[in-house]
Amino acid sequence: MTRRAISVTTGHRSLPCHCGITELSSSSPARTCASGLSSVHFGLGNSSWNEFRRSDRVFVTHVGMRSTAVTMQFDSKDAGKGLSQNNRSTLTVSEMSERKVVDRGIAIGLAVISLILLIGIGGVFAYYAIVVGNKDSTIQTLTSQNNRLEAWLDGNMTMLESALAERGIIEALLEDQRSGLPGIQSNFTSVLALLDSTQSKLYDLRVETVAEDDPMRDTGIMVLGLRPTSSGWPSRIPVQTGADLVAHYKIVTSLNGIPISPLAVIAMVVRVDYRNPSTRQFPSESTMSGLTEVSSEFVCMYRPVAPGVGALDVYYVGPQTKEHVANYILVVQAYAKIGGHNIFGTDLQDLCVLGWSMDSHYWVTALPDGEKHYGWEDPLGPFASCDEAVFWQRAYLGLSVLRG
Repeated sequence: MTRRAISVTTGHRSLPCHCGITELSSSSPARTCASGLSSVHFGLGNSSWNEFRRSDRVFVTHVGMRSTAVTMQFDSKDAGKGLSQNNRSTLTVSEMSERKVVDRGIAIGLAVISLILLIGIGGVFAYYAIVVGNKDSTIQTLTSQNNRLEAWLDGNMTMLESALAERGIIEALLEDQRSGLPGIQSNFTSVLALLDSTQSKLYDLRVETVAEDDPMRDTGIMVLGLRPTSSGWPSRIPVQTGADLVAHYKIVTSLNGIPISPLAVIAMVVRVDYRNPSTRQFPSESTMSGLTEVSSEFVCMYRPVAPGVGALDVYYVGPQTKEHVANYILVVQAYAKIGGHNIFGTDLQDLCVLGWSMDSHYWVTALPDGEKHYGWEDPLGPFASCDEAVFWQRAYLGLSVLRG
């Protein structure tokens, strides 16, 4: 192949090209091809080619912004014009017309952009059509829900009004019940009192005591072995100075008439002193009883012999002084348990503590341990009661009546 430099005229400028032509001679005339290019001129040296026919083919294989590769394939049917039959030549054009290439690229770009914009606008319209449709559906749903909520609220308001009315009725009934509570409580208290009374009757523990020292006056008697300290004691009333510091009692305990052995028997001793009140409650109140609990000065011993039957010995263990000459109250209490109930029974006795015996006769005996025991027919002498006897003895012992 013979390669020669040629020039390509593209309208307004000439570009260098290379052309490979088979069996191209220097004597070949110049030729011009008007096949898609504005005016392409081929030249080889000082020679020129004849003009090709329009039937010659031009093939464009690549179009770029700055260059175009053009393959031109042409056949010459005239062998006398310098080209043999069926010879083919290939031309490579390094650069084509910039203006036409740019215009075509812009047109294509604008077409693509227009297509994209049309697609985008269509998509936007389709999206907003969907949004509007969903909005209408949402509004219809919310309207339906609001209608159902209003219906529900109306129903609940009716129920609330009914409940409030029922509450008012209940409160009125409760107020009536509250107003009746004091009467119920009073009735309940009465029932409890009745039950207690019935129980006390069902479990009636009785305690009975009998004084052995002076059954006639029903009192136990003790003598401290003192003598009058003041002059003037009547000579007609004897003074026996022996001592007797124990009082004896019989005791019986029974439950509803049936003898029962108590679990315990205890005694409380109270001294009675006569006093002159410091403030009278009425004009005739010249004396009053002063009571003092002195159980610590006595010892009580219960001695059972059979169920519900026994003896009670009371011992004086306090000082043998004139201040203890007095009339005493002896409270005897027995305790028993029946089933789950604790029951109690109480009896009251007199106890007289004298300074000396006022009987005309006495007797004395020696006990096995050697101690002497004194006894009298009637230690109270001419006095009808312990109360009068101790009043006299305290006066002759120099004890004045205390202010109470």
